[in-house]
Amino acid sequence: NLAYAQSLYDFAASSRVTAPGTGRSRIEAAGGYMGGSKGTAPTGSSGENKHRPQQLRPVVKVEGKSGGMQQTGTQEDVYESGVFVDRPGAPVPEEVIKKAIDDAKSVLMELVSNNSTRAECWNHLGRLLFNENEPAVARMAFEHIINSFPGNDDLDNNLGFLRILTNSLTKAKKNFEYILERNPTHMDALNNYAAILLQDNKFHEARILLGLGLKQNQSEPHMWNSLAISYLMQHQHTQARSCIDEARKTAKFHTGAQWSIRFTTANYLLNVLRSREKSIDRHDCIKGAQNLLESVLQYEETSDVHVALSKLYQARRQELMRDVFMKRRRLQQRPSSMCSSSSDDEFKEDRAKAEAWGQKREDHLVKAVQMDRLNRHAWNELGLLFLERGVLDKAITYFKEAVYLDRNQCAVWINLGVAYHLAGHLEETKRVLERA
Repeated sequence: NLAYAQSLYDFAASSRVTAPGTGRSRIEAAGGYMGGSKGTAPTGSSGENKHRPQQLRPVVKVEGKSGGMQQTGTQEDVYESGVFVDRPGAPVPEEVIKKAIDDAKSVLMELVSNNSTRAECWNHLGRLLFNENEPAVARMAFEHIINSFPGNDDLDNNLGFLRILTNSLTKAKKNFEYILERNPTHMDALNNYAAILLQDNKFHEARILLGLGLKQNQSEPHMWNSLAISYLMQHQHTQARSCIDEARKTAKFHTGAQWSIRFTTANYLLNVLRSREKSIDRHDCIKGAQNLLESVLQYEETSDVHVALSKLYQARRQELMRDVFMKRRRLQQRPSSMCSSSSDDEFKEDRAKAEAWGQKREDHLVKAVQMDRLNRHAWNELGLLFLERGVLDKAITYFKEAVYLDRNQCAVWINLGVAYHLAGHLEETKRVLERA
């Protein structure tokens, strides 16, 4: 019965055109800091990832987009022949998928009623609830039975993972510490505990745990992805890129890692843009980041994805303004008789584009805070946006929200201090900058 319930859910998960991702990556910009992937999806008794969405295949150019409704047209090439996906064949009807999930849930509910002393029954039920976007219910199920099965690594790991998703990081740490005391080489616990350390900006300690895991298995894409994030956080782009490459090599064997790796790759490209390295093709970086983020948005929509998209439109606007500046310089060097009205029309079009991209940046940030009001990165980015526009009262309000959510980030205090200073509030400026 347990195997039957699992096969029903595996059928449903693999029949969808796209499936929910297996965790979130937390990325932050203003001060150049970034948190890590929130671990792998809850695992089964073998420690293997049981959530199996549609297998993704890397291609250079495809027609249409994977996921959701079928679309026509041709996609741009992904940066450096990246990982876009071919459109799969005709999907299984949604009512068939829903029936398979309902049947699986029904079988598992009967199993936990009749065999309440079997940890695997509860574990499978909790994973099914999580994968069907009911993490709060899944967490309640695990918390209800965790004390009945002391020493069960899978239950502790899955409960810890769900506690990460609900920002109960202190309790999540305890779950992973219990596992590592019993089993210091438990792969999922090492990866998830490292993710918490990345959230706390303890990059060196996180790399130690990830290194222990990769010594056991160098084909674990989640760990390479988390390692890449730890290097990105400290602007070590060469090491980050090599880790991303390793993650992408092995991601085809772990489809749940695709979302996180694409997201990290996109943020790598955005970080490279901010670094002002002269050897890169900036337009290619922007195009690659856009393709990756759009495919991620189809795979799973989260607040963090909208924050990353807002940074993308900020980068596009900055590159456009840079091009406009260079055009103006070239025109100024020409004789006045060679200037034409078409040049003025071009500049008007460019200004309209810049305004449109600025609005898209704002729209994505508003969407980010609507989806997750605890996302301090979104509030900070909103503050920066209105600071650039000179709307200081709004900038101060948004920076205050970011500071309230995390009082230990120096960069946000500095941003608030700058806003106070420009608004002429010198006493508040002094107080805030002393705190920073």
